[in-house]
Amino acid sequence: MVAMAVTSLGVTVPSDGAPSDLAGRTAPAPAKATDHSGDHDPLGSYDVRMLGGDLRAKADRKQLKANGKAITRLSRALGPDAAIAIDPLTGTPDQIASSKPLTGPSGASAARVALGYVRGQLAAFGLEQADLATLVKVRQYTDINGITHVFWEQEVAGLRVFGNGLRAHVDKEGRLISVQGAPVSGLRALARRAPADKVGRTAAITKAVADVRSSRSELRPGATAERVWFLTPRGLRAGWLTYTETGAVSAYEHVIDAASGATLYRRSTVNFDGRGDAFVHENYPGASGKYSGGKAHRVNLIKRGYLLRKASFPKGKYVTAWPDINDDNKRQKAETTPIPKTTKQARRLKIKPFKTAPDELKCTKAYICSWDPSTPRSWRKNMAHDALQGLYLTSRFAEYLEKKPFGFNRASGNFTRSDGDPVDLNGIDGAGTAQGLPDGDHVNNANFNTPPDGKRPRMQMYLNYAPYLAASSSDDFPTLAHEFTHGLSNRLVVNINNHSTLNSYQAGGMGEGWSDFYALEYLVHHGYVKDTSAPGELTLDLYLAKNATVTRTEAIDCGVGETAPKCVQWQTQADGGYTYDDVGDGQMGTQVHDVGEVWSQTLWDIREELGHRVTMGIVTEGMRLSADDPSLLDMRDAIILADASMYDGEHYNELWSAFATRGMGFYAGSDDGADAAPAADFNVPPPPGTATGAISGTVTDTEGNPLANAVVRITGHSEFSDTTDANGTYEIADVPSGTWPKVIATAPGYESESDAVTVAPDATATFDAELRRDWAASSGGASIASFTGPDYTDFGCGPGAAIDLSAGSGWGSSTTAVDGEPADSLDDIDPKEIVIDLPETIAVTGFGVNPSNTCGDPGSSSTGGYEIYVAATPAGPWGDPVESGVFDAEDRNQLVDLPLNAPIPDVGAIRYVMLSPQVPECAFTGTCDDGSSCPFDYGGCTYMDTTEVAVYNDGTD
Repeated sequence: MVAMAVTSLGVTVPSDGAPSDLAGRTAPAPAKATDHSGDHDPLGSYDVRMLGGDLRAKADRKQLKANGKAITRLSRALGPDAAIAIDPLTGTPDQIASSKPLTGPSGASAARVALGYVRGQLAAFGLEQADLATLVKVRQYTDINGITHVFWEQEVAGLRVFGNGLRAHVDKEGRLISVQGAPVSGLRALARRAPADKVGRTAAITKAVADVRSSRSELRPGATAERVWFLTPRGLRAGWLTYTETGAVSAYEHVIDAASGATLYRRSTVNFDGRGDAFVHENYPGASGKYSGGKAHRVNLIKRGYLLRKASFPKGKYVTAWPDINDDNKRQKAETTPIPKTTKQARRLKIKPFKTAPDELKCTKAYICSWDPSTPRSWRKNMAHDALQGLYLTSRFAEYLEKKPFGFNRASGNFTRSDGDPVDLNGIDGAGTAQGLPDGDHVNNANFNTPPDGKRPRMQMYLNYAPYLAASSSDDFPTLAHEFTHGLSNRLVVNINNHSTLNSYQAGGMGEGWSDFYALEYLVHHGYVKDTSAPGELTLDLYLAKNATVTRTEAIDCGVGETAPKCVQWQTQADGGYTYDDVGDGQMGTQVHDVGEVWSQTLWDIREELGHRVTMGIVTEGMRLSADDPSLLDMRDAIILADASMYDGEHYNELWSAFATRGMGFYAGSDDGADAAPAADFNVPPPPGTATGAISGTVTDTEGNPLANAVVRITGHSEFSDTTDANGTYEIADVPSGTWPKVIATAPGYESESDAVTVAPDATATFDAELRRDWAASSGGASIASFTGPDYTDFGCGPGAAIDLSAGSGWGSSTTAVDGEPADSLDDIDPKEIVIDLPETIAVTGFGVNPSNTCGDPGSSSTGGYEIYVAATPAGPWGDPVESGVFDAEDRNQLVDLPLNAPIPDVGAIRYVMLSPQVPECAFTGTCDDGSSCPFDYGGCTYMDTTEVAVYNDGTD
């Protein structure tokens, strides 16, 4: 739920299910250029609204009690294709849709149609009539397909709510397609109870800057702050919605609590990957043979509409281009390149090929190099060409996306000078940051910063070197189009406030997948790349790596099970493309570029089945119809919904077949886009009229005692859930028959349990859950008796978050020496500890620790060294540690089981100690071999985190 996004291309690295410590193509920089290796450890997104563990279980129970029956009735009325998602925080629908329109044809306005439906379904929406008065229509447009999109923000006391309201989509027949937005019920009452402001605008900007490890002196011009409402698990808060830039690739949006100054929300907006004549290429310089578009040809940029007639440097309708040699995002005199005044001058600015430099990928006529990484300032020779080429390719792609079947035009939020937001294209960015050469932060990458509509985006193209070709990213259409498509997806997948919602790893992964897909699809559609029936032909690195699988692990045209050299899975070494089974806890993990491969290959399957026009139309429209912060399954539903709206469901069967083949079948489940253990399914929906069944069972503890008020639900299907009675029993009725791979049971104080359940027609399946008691869980009566280090409770990651049964939140602390100064070595770090007061004295049989980074900190902030002590009371005495060791990156994003050799009786308190983060010793003491060091390259130099601590007494009295 963000206004902007900065994205990078990424690089093929092993994915262990945790955020990678490598961002972008971070090959070691040449020694002659710099000793800095780049951003090893990117700061993550943070959103206090994301619920998990105890908070999620409590929210589910509250929602079922409030509007659960009404949701069930609505689901039955919509039929088996109902797509209903409930926002856990608000308890109201984040989406209501089906494969058929929600209403019949109407001549009324789109707004009237949508509000009429909501009024008729107030119980299902969990709203009162008075809540409708808080809705204010702020935006409406009709897209190229005749679908009208209407947005209502919620307002009270003159302030809008960030991220909540209503969003509706109505087709050209006046039929309601879907309703989204998770509106806040009882907003006026919540506003009256909100704490008073104590933090002003200037202080909020300062806190936002500090939150991203920067200082006020580093703040660049253009910072903004707007007072808004923000719903949190602790109630409604007044906050400051800020936008700040503190570096060339450091642009963030925050919501800062106006009462406490705490960070409630953070997200980077940067995604990491005659007169007017110019000689340009359409694909990449030298492309020939199987590839084309590599021959330089003359175009007139003014006649094309790409260049302003009176411009003195590359400045046009869609783009302003200049070589940002010092990477300050400003155009200096030395960075201003000329506009050719004659064809003769244009010819002089054609690309000038370089010979192969030492230790570099070989330059040929088919793979032209444009600089010498061993010679300072060699990039000057093609500097003017680079700006013109970047202007041309970007403008051509932007113009292409404006038309059918895309319709990414002004109404949809594209980038044009007339709206004040043309793209600032910084070519050969940072080329002179290290004595005439680019430093390690300015090679082998590219990025795109997408602020809200009306604010100028920025695209940075870097120089490349081994293992890539010594060439500029501005000369490479796939790289440039990949980055520009980040702008498209971040402007179309938006919330009520028109802010991008590509926040979670699945949503961000689709952002990467769309970017790869749109770039390569363009080349194939225009005939610049030949795609035969053979698999494994198309990689993102057609030019920069000579079509090798470097940036991605496989080619985009790898079908499931197909055999080809570029269709070998990176971890399993199995043949064929990836599926949803590889996402999250599978081999692709949660790294967005890896998840993007699953999505891009799926879209390519659809294109091969349905062709260019249909595929690109419904995929683009699907973004507009998407739920906020979507999972891959949410976007599957949005694409099928787009087909229903645009083609009356003509391609329903083909679409379901394609998604099912990739593991996104009808029964697949994901709680949301952040679910790190989604469940794949390879089945299409059951035929219409297929009888339903039920799921029932009993939820007990490990001793067989029934658990009341536990929640049992089918993951990703809010309408199929129930709470247990005093006997621990429950029943979920009207469940479509088939095998549901992830049915989950949760209860306060207990770890959740999930399993696959097969439901037969007209029969009741049994799912009995035996939940393990976590004696350290706060919902079971445990509490934090004491702790050392800073208290980040106001940021959502205080010590109490280590005992909340949630993998989505945790305890964040600092990495400092005893004197509070930065540590000089791992041994110099002042250990941080929490003391947990158990609800009763027990015999402890083991522990569980999830050492992962939290609070938006990067992976190296995860706990490395640790110790665990036990005592009868929080006062001690503690004695020697009963458990100790060192966690590594393989232990992140999971609860590591630590059984004891023998039970320890009479334990009433636990002392858990973080000794060190997962940062190499060399980073503290100096510089590592790859050039990395503290504090810049590793977040663990500043913060040290643990996500969860659990205590067990399995099999004891």
